[in-house]
Amino acid sequence: MRPEMLDKMNRFRAKALAGGVPSAGVERWLEAARPCATLASTVEGPVVGHFGGPNLLPADAPPLPAGLNLIAMLDLAALPEDATTLLLPREGRLLFCSSPGSIPRTSTLPAK
Repeated sequence: MRPEMLDKMNRFRAKALAGGVPSAGVERWLEAARPCATLASTVEGPVVGHFGGPNLLPADAPPLPAGLNLIAMLDLAALPEDATTLLLPREGRLLFCSSPGSIPRTSTLPAK
């Protein structure tokens, strides 16, 4: 596991225990933790994708369906191999898309 991930897990453990979370619960959450890649514009490191903008598909690829908006694009070849434990191809692009009607503008939860 990457040192940054271990540091985050140790900080989580310390804060959770200091906040009164039972040790068994903290360890159960930490067992579920996995390395991940995060897109951010404020960190240093290789550029592996972008939020919004052009979809950068090959010229012969079909266009995105009407009404589908690009949220983010990830260049799998630029992603460090140890960035995640997901079984992703080592090349190609992963597009994250949404249509405006697919996410409700507001939601309510019943009181319990």
